[in-house]
Amino acid sequence: LAMPPNKSKQYDDTNTYISGIGMKLPGFDNQDCTDLTGFWNILTIADEKDSLFRLNNPYDFDNKVFKISDLEAKHMHPMQRWALEVGADALNDADLIQQNKDGSLKTLDNNVGVFVGSWNKTSMINNKSVYDITCQSNSIIANRISYIFDFKGPSMVVDTACSSSIVALHQACSALRNGECEHALVMGINYIDDDTTVLLETGSFLSKTKRCHTFDNRADGYVRSEGCIAFVLTKSNNKKNNKYDIKILNSGINQDGMSSNINAPNPGSQVSLLENVIGNYKLDFIETHGTGTKLGDPIEIESIRQVIDYDCYVSSAKSIFGHMEANAGMVGLLKSLVCSFHGKIPQNKYLQKKNEYIDFGNLKVVHREDVELAGKTTIFGVSSFGFGGTNSHVVMSAIKN
Repeated sequence: LAMPPNKSKQYDDTNTYISGIGMKLPGFDNQDCTDLTGFWNILTIADEKDSLFRLNNPYDFDNKVFKISDLEAKHMHPMQRWALEVGADALNDADLIQQNKDGSLKTLDNNVGVFVGSWNKTSMINNKSVYDITCQSNSIIANRISYIFDFKGPSMVVDTACSSSIVALHQACSALRNGECEHALVMGINYIDDDTTVLLETGSFLSKTKRCHTFDNRADGYVRSEGCIAFVLTKSNNKKNNKYDIKILNSGINQDGMSSNINAPNPGSQVSLLENVIGNYKLDFIETHGTGTKLGDPIEIESIRQVIDYDCYVSSAKSIFGHMEANAGMVGLLKSLVCSFHGKIPQNKYLQKKNEYIDFGNLKVVHREDVELAGKTTIFGVSSFGFGGTNSHVVMSAIKN
C-alpha cells in the first residue's frame, strides 16, 4: 500500500452554517420523502421488508414554475429536474428565493454559488432535438440552477464517484471562505440507469441480496439507490441564517494515490484525512461510508480506530437507503443532522451479526437499541470515499432542535 500523504493545512470553517434544506428521496406508500419529518420516520420505522431505493415519482416536474417550455422539459434528464425542484426547496427554506402570487419564483440574493455532486448517467435521447445537448449534459445540472435564478457565484458539477457530494461541499466551503460567494447551494444527486448497473454487476460491486449489509457478516457488496438532497451554506451568522443551529467545523479531501488497485482503499490516506479534519474535535459519532463490502468496511473501521482512541459510535445510512453513490455523503450528512436534532440514533434493524473480520475496539456499532446522544450539542463526522480513491470527510455540530 502507498505511504500516507503529508498532512495538509487544516482549514477552519467555524463561520459556515446550514440555512436551508431540501430533499427528494424514496419514501413509504408510493410517495417520495421531501421533508425532515418524513426522513426521521424512515429512520425509525423502516426495516428489511422496505425497499427504499427508487424514487416513486421520478418524472413529476412542474416546468412552468421555472419558466421552462413543455418541449424543453420533455427532453430534460430527470437529474436536471430533481436538481431544480430540490434546489428551489432549499433556497426557499433559506429565504434566498420566494414564490410570487402567480406561482413564479423571485430571487432575493444572487450572490450564490452552486456545487453539485453527480456521477454516471446515460443519455435518454429518444428523438433528436436542439435541446438535447443541454438537457442531457451533466455540467448543466448546476449551470441551469444558476441560470434560472440568476446566480453569479461559482457553478459546477463535481464527479469523484461516491464521494462527489461531500467533495462538492468542501469546494463550497472554500468558495465561501475565499469570498467567491456569500451563499452556496450544495447538492448531491444520483439516478439509477440500467447501463451502469450492468457494468457494476459485471465488476462484482453489487450485492446479490440487494441490500447494503454494513458491518454485517452478510456483507457482499451494495445496492444502488437514487435521490437528491440539497443544503444552503452561508457565512453570515444571524438568527435568520442559522435557524437550524448547524455549523460546519471543518472539511477536507485527499487521494489514495497508488494502492493495490485503482478501486482498493488506501488505509494510510484515510487515516491522514481523518487526522487532518477531526483534529482536536471529540466526536459523538461518525456516519461512515460503510457500503457493506468485505474489503472496504474493515479498512474504514481500522482507519477510524487509529485516529479515535475514545468511545465513539459508528453507523451508516446505507443499511436503510442503499448506496446513493454521488449523493451518498449527503444522505449520511442529513441522517446525522436529523439524529442530532432528536438527540438519538435509531437502532439498526438490519444488522444481524457483526462482521467477524472487523475489530471495532473502542468504536461502538449502533445495533439493536437506540443510542441516546448526551448533551445539547452533538459533534459528528461524515465520511465519503470514491471508488477511484478520492476521500472526503466533514466535521459538523448541531443542537437538539
